[in-house]
Amino acid sequence: MQPGYTSQTAIKKVLATPPGTRAVLPREAYPLLVTFTNIADPNTVMRVDPDDLAATFGLGVSLKRITLETTDSEVTSKAAKALPWICSLLEKRARLNGKTGPISDNELSNNLGAGHFRTEKCT
Repeated sequence: MQPGYTSQTAIKKVLATPPGTRAVLPREAYPLLVTFTNIADPNTVMRVDPDDLAATFGLGVSLKRITLETTDSEVTSKAAKALPWICSLLEKRARLNGKTGPISDNELSNNLGAGHFRTEKCT
C-alpha cells in the first residue's frame, strides 16, 4: 500500500470507475467509525474499533470488509433525520460538543464537527 493512502484516496479511485464497479476498501483506508451512546446527544460520540466491533456492539459482531460501489443513482443521505442536531451544529460551525474556537483537548466530540458527516443540505 502506498504511504498516505486514505479512505478519500480510495473513494476517488472508485468514483473514477464505471457505474456498478465494486472495490473492497483496504484496511489502511477505513474511515473513522463512530457511534453515539445517546443518538440525541452529539457529545456522546465514541470511536468504534473496526477490528473489534464486538467491544462496542456485542459478542459475535464483526466487520469483514467495507465495499464501495459506484452508481449513477442520485446521492442520498439520511444523516439529518438520524442526527436531528446536525443542522444546528452546521449552522454554528460547531463541533459535536457544541463548542467553537480553539480545540483544547483530544476528546473525540471536541475534534469532530457536523461537517464530518455526509448530509443533505439543511434548510
